[in-house]
Amino acid sequence: MDSVIDGGSGDPALAAARGEPAVSGRCSFAPDRFRSLPIFSFPAGNKKAIVYSRATRNARLIDASLVPVLQACDEFKSVHGHARHIASRLTSPDRVCAQLQYLIDAAC
Repeated sequence: MDSVIDGGSGDPALAAARGEPAVSGRCSFAPDRFRSLPIFSFPAGNKKAIVYSRATRNARLIDASLVPVLQACDEFKSVHGHARHIASRLTSPDRVCAQLQYLIDAAC
């Protein structure tokens, strides 16, 4: 399933040069490190937002409060690495871990 989460470069040489995990084919998620693809977000009413990735042409309806969390995942990091980074700016690490796990499970 395509998502707005990228698990690394499909080119092993490029991935190695960037220190990213190598991911082959259409795989869009690596369990140890991930990042969000560039997204557009649009308000959908009732505290919801549509996030859209032009790279995958995938759209998801999520809670609007998760948009800044997803946007902050712009570098390859573990879930806990993202949580520490986001928590320093947005909210508590435990809450961020739960939000990130939700986004991963929902293939956002």
